[in-house]
Amino acid sequence: RRRYVTFYPAPSAPPPGARTVRVVGTDKHLPELKGVLVHLWKSGEFVDANTVPVCLSLPRQFSFVHDPKTGEAVLLASSKLDRPSVNRYIGHPGIRPWEQDRGELPLGVTRVLDAMEGAHLLWESMSSRYGSRIGLPALSFPDMNDLFQAEYGDEDLPPLRSYHDQATDQHRLLLVARDLVERSVANYIEAQIEHCSSEQLKARRARKEALKSLKNARDEVSDDETDEEDSDAEPDENHRDILPVILDFASVSSRHTNSVQDEVVEDWCDNHAAPLFDEARKEGCVATHVCYRPEDLNFYHKNNSVDNQNPHVYHEGLRGKGGSAGNGKNRIKGLAVDHEERGLSSPELYSVIDLANLTERLQEKAAPFHLEQSERFMCPGAPETMIQTTIDA
Repeated sequence: RRRYVTFYPAPSAPPPGARTVRVVGTDKHLPELKGVLVHLWKSGEFVDANTVPVCLSLPRQFSFVHDPKTGEAVLLASSKLDRPSVNRYIGHPGIRPWEQDRGELPLGVTRVLDAMEGAHLLWESMSSRYGSRIGLPALSFPDMNDLFQAEYGDEDLPPLRSYHDQATDQHRLLLVARDLVERSVANYIEAQIEHCSSEQLKARRARKEALKSLKNARDEVSDDETDEEDSDAEPDENHRDILPVILDFASVSSRHTNSVQDEVVEDWCDNHAAPLFDEARKEGCVATHVCYRPEDLNFYHKNNSVDNQNPHVYHEGLRGKGGSAGNGKNRIKGLAVDHEERGLSSPELYSVIDLANLTERLQEKAAPFHLEQSERFMCPGAPETMIQTTIDA
């Protein structure tokens, strides 16, 4: 699957004066993150923003690690929110105020506090933008007592510079995490747009072929005078039964998916839908061609009709189409119009499951199972922004 956002790997060695963040994916859905390097200047700006990776599946959770051997800050990314985010930098959450009785802030401590404040503001901005959709670790900062004593040369504590590096490292890790999410989301949106455009193009081509077939059929039964009246302009009055394409059903009903979404669909089908269907079949609430000697059964008997106002899971035999309907009678009318526009005979429907006539025992067993399983697939809350909506997709 292609990328729509520009990416190329950074050189292994950073330019002079730059710091490196190594990005590592922790699950199979982020194969792009195999120790990718991102270089940033001390000011916090990227040496090249296009070296920030682009993932086909969206990274959702981050942890911060510091490699003591190389001095690199390491960003661990996961596609799932299934475990707490971790920050391996030693310190305390939040920034404690400087006590006035200690006098004026030393310059070295001020630089550390400024770096801590910058990281804290970025963390708050990202938390506000993404909400609970993205898991960020709590930041770790030195205690004020440690800063004060380090300023005055306590040999039992790291030098003040190391505290400054700790704060700036976490700031850089947040910057890379932010751009990793933003670029991956932008890539996902572009993929959806490309998919929709492709489906629209297919629909337009199908309409063009239908118009061509209709014209050929009319030409076969028309006389010379009629042939002269036909033109390449294809007047609307001659082709009212071939509707113009605005949004084809396929372009809005199907979509580009990534491996995480595919896994969720498989999980839903195997562990939610299939067990419910099996229970309904055991209770005699299912009619389906997947049974013993289906050729001996009359699936279209009036007792199995969808011609009522009940909700149904149905099967349409002429086109082999399955689906669900909140009102069977309305679905018959809609499919009849669709078949007429396609030049097909009337639809042939039977009810696979009449959802208004489930047995009491099935409802008692299915309801708690359905609620319990559905909870696993719930969004963390109603999205408030476009990017939250995209991440939830």
